[in-house]
Amino acid sequence: MVADLPHAPDGLKGINWLTFVGDLLTERLGGPKAFATYCQRFNVHPERYANGFIIRAGDTPQLGPVDEPPPEAYVRANAAIRPLRNGKYESMGSGSIDGELRFNRCTSDLWIRRFDGPGIWPPASFAGLPRGPVGTEPAKKVRIETGKPCVVHGRYRKYPLEPAQPGDGADDIRGPMVVLLPGDLAPFHVTLGPHGEFVSREVATWELVAEL
Repeated sequence: MVADLPHAPDGLKGINWLTFVGDLLTERLGGPKAFATYCQRFNVHPERYANGFIIRAGDTPQLGPVDEPPPEAYVRANAAIRPLRNGKYESMGSGSIDGELRFNRCTSDLWIRRFDGPGIWPPASFAGLPRGPVGTEPAKKVRIETGKPCVVHGRYRKYPLEPAQPGDGADDIRGPMVVLLPGDLAPFHVTLGPHGEFVSREVATWELVAEL
């Protein structure tokens, strides 16, 4: 079951067989009722549980051999929550002890997006991968507003873009980000209080910063 409390203000990491989506996070798609309706697009039927929903990817957990297509129920569940996903999750790994291969920002991003389409995970080769998430510079400027469907598969950042601050490194990214595929709806921007409580949701403009 996916549970990433420290990252909750920025969105979910991804899905598993059971994924809990709290009511606060559903505000990114307009609130609990709007979220449940959106899920129906993908034949996903979230179950009400406490102050949120449980999304069940099939009746039982499924294995996912990398040489086979991913389980369809997981693909549909992933599509339903994609606008709620954190588009800049950073790294799932920690420092190496004996030089063993561990997740970094690039491979973490690929793993999180493994249900977005074929050929994402595993990569053809781990050699030569960049430190940060992969992506190409957009061929043209693309901006979409909350509630509008995405037309270009890519990584979107809330506009206007937050400027870099003194001390930021080349990999530092400020401001919310989300990965969207064609047909996905652009989310609201949700503002939280100092204790993680819901304050407001606002219509936002999202600018394409990397094509995928």
